[in-house]
Amino acid sequence: MPRAAKSKAVRGAASGPNKDLDKAGEHLSAAALRQASAQNRQDYCKSSRTRKAYTGHISRGKTFLAELVAERRREKEAGVASADDGIDTNILAKAFDNPPNAHSVDALELFLSQKCFKEGCSHSTAEAIHAAFADHWDNM
Repeated sequence: MPRAAKSKAVRGAASGPNKDLDKAGEHLSAAALRQASAQNRQDYCKSSRTRKAYTGHISRGKTFLAELVAERRREKEAGVASADDGIDTNILAKAFDNPPNAHSVDALELFLSQKCFKEGCSHSTAEAIHAAFADHWDNM
């Protein structure tokens, strides 16, 4: 890079005590900084196809969980013994919400079991689902 271009780029970069100022010279709020951080993660961390695939896996996982919770509640009302497995259905219902809870791993395991063993999805699909939920929980 030519010396003149480099010095202009450095001079234009936000640094020092003014790096947290917006264009009007005011400090950005915590909410604005969180929003900017989320937008940057959205724009630069994953490709649009990966984000779309992850969004699909999360959506299908949440649908699966809602159906599982409804089934568990029906079984509990009917007095079926399998509904009494030590997993609190009310906590399980919120397993994929923010923040993850004690049954998030159980819910993900059940979803992966459904996809792989019942629906016959491949190992790479299981890895993609796992990656989608890891990303989902990392960026809540």
